[in-house]
Amino acid sequence: QRNRWRTIQLLLRRGADPNLCRVPMQVLFLAVRAGDVDGVKLMLEHGARTDIRLPPKLGALTPLHIAAALPGEEGVRITELLLHAVTDVDAQAADQDHVYGPDKPDLLFSSMKLSNEPGPPSTYYSPHAALPQEGGRTALHVACEREGNSKVVKELLSQGADPNLPLTKGLGSALCVACDLNYEHRRSTDSKLALIDRLISHGADILKPVILTQGDKVAVGTAVDYGYFSFFQDRKIAHCPFHALMPAEREMLLARKRLLEYLGSHLRRAVFAKESQWDATLLYLSKKAELTPSHRVRKRSPGLPTDQGAQEQEHIPFFKFCYQCGRSVGVRLAPCTRCYGILTCSKYCKTRAWAEFHRKDCSDMAAIGVPTEEVSMQGGESQ
Repeated sequence: QRNRWRTIQLLLRRGADPNLCRVPMQVLFLAVRAGDVDGVKLMLEHGARTDIRLPPKLGALTPLHIAAALPGEEGVRITELLLHAVTDVDAQAADQDHVYGPDKPDLLFSSMKLSNEPGPPSTYYSPHAALPQEGGRTALHVACEREGNSKVVKELLSQGADPNLPLTKGLGSALCVACDLNYEHRRSTDSKLALIDRLISHGADILKPVILTQGDKVAVGTAVDYGYFSFFQDRKIAHCPFHALMPAEREMLLARKRLLEYLGSHLRRAVFAKESQWDATLLYLSKKAELTPSHRVRKRSPGLPTDQGAQEQEHIPFFKFCYQCGRSVGVRLAPCTRCYGILTCSKYCKTRAWAEFHRKDCSDMAAIGVPTEEVSMQGGESQ
């Protein structure tokens, strides 16, 4: 081994090109796959390219993809070395059609029904400046799949890796990887929660639309909807009564629910933060106009001045989702019948939302539109 290392050093000093050989792969790949930190450093010092890829039949992976999957401190150090020389930290592999890999569990179709839900309005999220190229996983996605790669995730994010980059075939983004059943045995629940916090702190937008597909059915939701879509693929745990599950299955169910509730709370805070930037009265009237069956905006009232009628016709598109669990796909949403300010998808969510946050807000939200309506009536009588 020692003589081999000295031979490699000698060849490189004499001008050997580390990029020349491509059979079976470039030499940098061999050093990265072996977890050889000194070998990777030596190759980079002698001009080894980092934009190389494996053949398409091997997924067109880059050295950074392989480094992000390495366990232990070697993976972190090799990732750091590559990031100093890499040109595209968001390079995507050609594995979009087989992203789950050989360890994919035997999961059925999700029992969650897709009904062409439109997803969040564009005012709730920041679109890409340019539409991203569809492709497979980035190094960040690979790192998010595995336990113990928190330092690699941190390095990638600090170097500008995009956590919002979408994957094809309805596979979501890096946030979706954290709640995907195909990878749940690779990370503990606490590690997944910490990963979600890290991704969001580095710009991951939980309100970014995620396309869900199943057969010929398509819907647009968020990372929370992707999590529930994945959750309902395991129909036994998702639908069986709790007492009918085995102890290990109960633990798995509680861990999955904890993760989904955590995502839902992040989504709710993101929606509240976004809506706090808008006119509260106009937003409330927009919700009430659309959610109250008996409420009709008086568009053609002869007693209303022209400018006031135009003001009543203003409408803010708002995101329809369950304010407790965060779901917007595959659920029937019902508004709070007192204030029409929030939506929930079940009696359970309604009760929890009331106990956790809506009790103190309901009266204030219901009182927002009252003065406006009274002023409108007075204006109509004076005319």
